[in-house]
Formats: sequence, structure tokens, C-alpha cells
Amino acid sequence: IMFAPTETELREMGAKEYGMISMIDDSIGSILAELDKLNLSEDTIIVFTSDHGDMFGDHGVILKGAMHYEGCTRVPLLVHTPGGKTGASDSLISSLDIGPTLLKLAGLEPFHGMQGVDASELLTNPGANIRNEILVEEDQLNDILRVGTPLRMRTLITKDNRITVYDGYEGIELFHLANDPHEMDNLQASDPN
Repeated sequence: IMFAPTETELREMGAKEYGMISMIDDSIGSILAELDKLNLSEDTIIVFTSDHGDMFGDHGVILKGAMHYEGCTRVPLLVHTPGGKTGASDSLISSLDIGPTLLKLAGLEPFHGMQGVDASELLTNPGANIRNEILVEEDQLNDILRVGTPLRMRTLITKDNRITVYDGYEGIELFHLANDPHEMDNLQASDPN
């Protein structure tokens, strides 16, 4: 759960965070070296991602929970395909899209009822638009907001906007991301009509 750290806590957490990043870099390097050693590099699709981000000081808090600021919702997604080009995309994409994308790259059909969309086009056309919006759902077992019910929040993110609603709590977060990329001005709070 998020909290506001002291300067000492933030420095200690920063050192540990950068240590973990170095450990991940070293581990990925070991995996890639082993693929090379086994002559599998050109037969392997590599995916690196995360299930959520971390506030790490954004908005004065650390960790995650009960907030869908970009620090928590924008996670790394790196995909390497044999012979693929290097590039970056600004397209919205959901973790739900990873499964259908990998199946498409492997020449397989998604199973009936599978959620997500094939985003493999982004690997050859980074400017493609795969999705117009992303839905983020969070359900907790505890009443983090102290509203009498376990936390349930839903967020809709588009290229230009984010809106978050909470079950049992009247507060709504509405940000115009194109004008306010750091999500500092909650438009719903400043003008609830």
C-alpha cells in the first residue's frame, strides 16, 4: 500500500530499487547468453513486462494501491522477435493483448473467448493504433479508502484522458493527459459538474 516516505526512506528504497534493476539486467543478460550458447536466439521470441508500476515518489507517495496514476499503470513491454526491427510505439496496449499477440507470432489461433487483441502489427508498424482505450480494474480485499467496502476501482485510459471511479466512494478522478501529462489537475475535483 502506498505511503509518503521520509527522505531517508526514499534514499534507501532508491538504492534497493536500482539494485533490483541491476539484478534484472544481469539475469536477462544470462538468459540471452544461454540462448546464444544453445543457438536458440533466432528461434526465440523474448517478452519483458511487469504487472504494475510503482509511484516511487510521484505525487509524494511510494509503492502502489488505490491509485491509477501513470506511475502504476504504464509498465514496460519489450518484445524481441527473431530478425525483428528495433522501435518504440506510443499505442495503447493491454497486458491482455500479450497472449493473442504471441499466439499470432507463433502462427496459432487464439482460443474461443480469449480476451485481448493481436498487437503484432506494432512490431512492424510502431505508429499503428491498436486500441483506443484501456480498462484497468483493481479489486482489493481490504477497505483501503475506509468507505465501508473493500476497494473496487475502475479506470478508463485513452490517449488524451483518464477517468477513475471507485465503488462506494463519490470521488472521481478525471485528467486531461494531453494538457496535464503528470496528472496534477483533477478536473472532476475542480469542476464536479
